[in-house]
Amino acid sequence: MPDRPETIIRLVEQIGRFDSTLTIFGQTLAQLRDEMRHSNEEASERRREMYKLVDGISHRLHMAEDEIKALKRSAEKIEPFADKLNRWEQRGIGAVAVLVTIGGFIGAAVTAFWSKLMAALFH
Repeated sequence: MPDRPETIIRLVEQIGRFDSTLTIFGQTLAQLRDEMRHSNEEASERRREMYKLVDGISHRLHMAEDEIKALKRSAEKIEPFADKLNRWEQRGIGAVAVLVTIGGFIGAAVTAFWSKLMAALFH
C-alpha cells in the first residue's frame, strides 16, 4: 500500500493540472467568443454601410434612367425640327452656290461689255 498515497498525490496533481488547463481553455474560449462577437458586429456594420452605398447607387441609377428617358422624349420632339432645319440649311447652301454662279456670269458679262465699250470709245 505504499504506492497508494503516491498514486493519489499524482492523481491530485494531474487533476490540478487538468483543472488549470480547463480554466485556461475556458478563458481562451471566452476570448474567442468576445472576438467573434466583436468581429460579427464589425461585419454587420460594414454590411449595413455597404447596403446604404448600394441603395444610394441604385437610387442614382434610377434617377439617371428617368433623366435619360426625359432626354429621349425631348429629342423625339426636337428631331422633326432639326430635320427641317437641316433641309433648309442644305437648300441655303445650294441657293448660295446658284447665286454665286449667276453673279459670276453677270460679272463676266459686265466685264465683257465694259471691255467692249471701252475698246469702242478709245479706238
